[in-house]
Amino acid sequence: MELLLDGLQLVGFLLVAVAILSVLAAGAIGLAVFRYMTDRKIVIVQGSKRSREAQAPVIENA
Repeated sequence: MELLLDGLQLVGFLLVAVAILSVLAAGAIGLAVFRYMTDRKIVIVQGSKRSREAQAPVIENA
């Protein structure tokens, strides 16, 4: 009986460990995708016929 309880405790520990690691992995993947999707740079368009005051920076995806 004691061996059965030790086995159940081990299985429970492994399930909790796998759940925690999967949450950490999902968070890392989500953060990487978020950073990739929001990777933008500001480009100043030069040589336009508009006045300098009217020029606004253009935001493009990298």
